[in-house]
Amino acid sequence: MVKRKGDVVGFVGPLDVVEGEAVLGGGIGLSPDVRGKGAGLVPLFKGMDALKKRGGRNLTVTGVREELLHNFYGKAGLKETDVWLIMERNLGNPS
Repeated sequence: MVKRKGDVVGFVGPLDVVEGEAVLGGGIGLSPDVRGKGAGLVPLFKGMDALKKRGGRNLTVTGVREELLHNFYGKAGLKETDVWLIMERNLGNPS
């Protein structure tokens, strides 16, 4: 959990290490009122430290928007390696 002044304002994870590869599966979610103020960097760095202690060598983050990748994860030293193509099809079920 990410807390600010005693209130929960976000989450981190889940974090996992598989064969030395560290994965931040769910990313970091923050309340809109704390985004852009550095609230996510501390838990990100703590998570990276925990993954390193569990044997992680490389961290992979997936499922983020390009601007988020560069503006947030880039501040933590992550670099773009691959661009994934996402395809979708409406199955006709009403929302």
